[in-house]
Amino acid sequence: MTHAEMNRSMAEAIVRRSLYGIQTDPKRTIRNLVDLGRETASGPLQQKFLGIAQQMLRQKDSALTTPWCRTPSAGWTPSG
Repeated sequence: MTHAEMNRSMAEAIVRRSLYGIQTDPKRTIRNLVDLGRETASGPLQQKFLGIAQQMLRQKDSALTTPWCRTPSAGWTPSG
C-alpha cells in the first residue's frame, strides 16, 4: 500500500466514523474531530483557530455543537 493509499484509507475511515458519530453522539464527535485537527494542523494559524474551537466546545451550550444536537427523533437526519 502506498503512502497516498494509506492516507486515503485513513481519511475515509475518519469520515465514515464521524458520520456515524454525529448521529449517535454529536458533541463528542465534533470534539474528537477538533482534537484530531489540532494534532495534525500544519501551521500556527490552524493551531490557533482549532484552539479557539476547543475552548468554545468546553462551554455547555456551544454554538459549534448546538445545531448538531437535534436528534433524529426531533426531525433531524444527516441528509437534511
